[in-house]
Amino acid sequence: MVSRRAAIFLVLLSALGFGSIAMFAKLAYASGVAPTMLLALRFGLAVAFLAPVIWFKCIPLPRGRVFAGFVLMGALYTAQAQSYFTALLYASSGLVGLLLYIYPVLVTALALLLGWEKLDRRTMALLGLAVAGAAVVGLLDGELVRSDLDIDTKRRVRELCTDSGLPIVCVDTSVKIAQPDPAARAEQIRD
Repeated sequence: MVSRRAAIFLVLLSALGFGSIAMFAKLAYASGVAPTMLLALRFGLAVAFLAPVIWFKCIPLPRGRVFAGFVLMGALYTAQAQSYFTALLYASSGLVGLLLYIYPVLVTALALLLGWEKLDRRTMALLGLAVAGAAVVGLLDGELVRSDLDIDTKRRVRELCTDSGLPIVCVDTSVKIAQPDPAARAEQIRD
């Protein structure tokens, strides 16, 4: 049995890893790794770490309907993860994170509208936390680079971000598609 402290540490470690996945994905894209390959590496590492645990502890694998349910959940999660990693090619990690974190709010709202869920204090508190988190992500993503900056400020922001290794999609009022190739991204930036 895992102690409470160890469990809290593992949850925080998992949150840290999940929260930084966009940063590592952007670094991998800059090195030429495709989203599908990144996803295959991610799941391959998970199998490499978890398969020995299952084998050494002699944990039986599920069968029948339970196994089919796990396969379905795995396929749906793979589709979600593929969508997330692909979205990072075309939008900022802040925007992709915002869409990811607002998803529980949308699902809950739909369940409430269809009558599948009842609105109670717990649901309200969780919705409030989800909206607050999405607001923080939205504020942080939109605070640094705004469309009303003058040319000198845009240049300074671009230099700061380039020096920090952060990809700049656009410091302007128009929308640009993020390119994983640094040379292609550099061509999109103009004063």
